Amino acid sequence: MNELESKFGIHLEREKVIITPGHSFPRRVYTGTGLGKNITKPMREYAIEIGIDLHEQSAVVDLIEDDNVVKGALIQKNNEFQIIYSPAVILATGGFGGLYHSSDNPRDVSGEGIGMAWRHGAALGDMEFVQFYPYRLQHPANIDVMTKIFAKGAFLVNDKSERFMENYPKKELETRDTLSYAMFKENKVLIDFSEVAKEVLQHDSPYLYRLYPKGHPGEWIISPVQHYYIWWCANR
Repeated sequence: MNELESKFGIHLEREKVIITPGHSFPRRVYTGTGLGKNITKPMREYAIEIGIDLHEQSAVVDLIEDDNVVKGALIQKNNEFQIIYSPAVILATGGFGGLYHSSDNPRDVSGEGIGMAWRHGAALGDMEFVQFYPYRLQHPANIDVMTKIFAKGAFLVNDKSERFMENYPKKELETRDTLSYAMFKENKVLIDFSEVAKEVLQHDSPYLYRLYPKGHPGEWIISPVQHYYIWWCANR
């Protein structure tokens, strides 16, 4: 964390009071708006500055193997192919969220890296453990709603206007699996953030804040979407 701040100039905030579901200690560290691009953009700029070659808008077709050792990768950009050799290859291709109907992953995250690892002899395990993010607005727009606003006045109701999480100890701040399961059992789930202060909404859930002034008169529908994978991959 110190390196992100001192080396890359990224401003980080540290959680002082537990508001993150499933945490027993305030250990969360994040950029002010909670958006990942606030970390990846400065790191990308630094990579370019020190001369790292970036092959953007390119797809990895397969790994290159010689004598049972992975030596590089074959990549494709448009209709052109290129082989890149390296003494070490790290697969950081994400999971397979693009295969789900509802996911907050990019559509091109569809499991190719997992397939490559398996084809070249890596062991895969716990593939069934998929985490769902419960705070995804589906209508009037498809955006993430940040968790923090549920500690500051936002809550969920079903299509009967019942706050179905009322009897849970942490209400809408239960762990993601508990909340997602409860939401899946409802016919429809709506978010009510009318009690969240405007300045809080702007800081803690900026996408929702930018959408709100457009004056949507109807329902604000929210539902779980595929989010993370909790599996492992080991080289041979």
